Amino acid sequence: MSAVHLSWNGPMPGERRRATYLALTTPRRETHAHDAARSRDHRARTPEARGPRDAAAVSPRTALACALGAAALHAALVWTWLHAPAPASKPLVTPPIALEMTAPPEPLPQAPKAASVTPPKPLPQARNAHPPRPRPAPAPTPLSSTPPPPAAAPSPAPADTAVAAPPAAPRAIATPAAEKTTLPDGNADYLRNPAPAYPAIAQDYGWQGKVVLHVHVLANGTPDQVELRSSSGHRVLDDAAVTAVRRWSFVPARRGTTPVDGWVDVPLNFQLD
Repeated sequence: MSAVHLSWNGPMPGERRRATYLALTTPRRETHAHDAARSRDHRARTPEARGPRDAAAVSPRTALACALGAAALHAALVWTWLHAPAPASKPLVTPPIALEMTAPPEPLPQAPKAASVTPPKPLPQARNAHPPRPRPAPAPTPLSSTPPPPAAAPSPAPADTAVAAPPAAPRAIATPAAEKTTLPDGNADYLRNPAPAYPAIAQDYGWQGKVVLHVHVLANGTPDQVELRSSSGHRVLDDAAVTAVRRWSFVPARRGTTPVDGWVDVPLNFQLD
């Protein structure tokens, strides 16, 4: 403790004033117990001066409250996890599959079969009538000078025979002639269909071959389907043939005089001179 210095310039007071002056000017002495108490209070007020054991000291009520709060929080989390609704599973979606259906070629009409004619059964012939019995000869008469002429023998009655007339030959049933069906034609001169272009790469490498296309021609002469039936062995030649035939015009198939849809094979040769 630092001493407090007071100055007095006036005359000295009496004894009372002197005692007061000495009390103010004399440093105060503190006991050891008082110093220890003040030191403990100072440590309690200063967190930096506390030791690790004093800083970690927690009251029992606070520790119990923290434990109960943690247990309640864990119980709530477990209950929420057990009662949470299961996520709805998404249905599997199958991608659609594209299918190409090709109608088979129409069968050619067959000629109607001639109706079978059953000949009538022949009429039964009439049975021959029984011939009449011969009449008995007359009793002999006494001989005379002139013998009587001999009696003429009765001629048997002709049998009444009825012969059935032969059945008339059945008349042939007239059947209409089957309608003739023709295939589509793309080689008519007036159509002027251009030949396929010879690819330049095929000419450079000397590729040649024959392509056969299966073409479906509508009733108006337009090809709507071109299929590769036989390849030339080179993709570029096959593609050139398909591209050219798709632009062609055809004479449609006919059933009698009526245009109908039909299939036809178109061969194309790629040959270098």
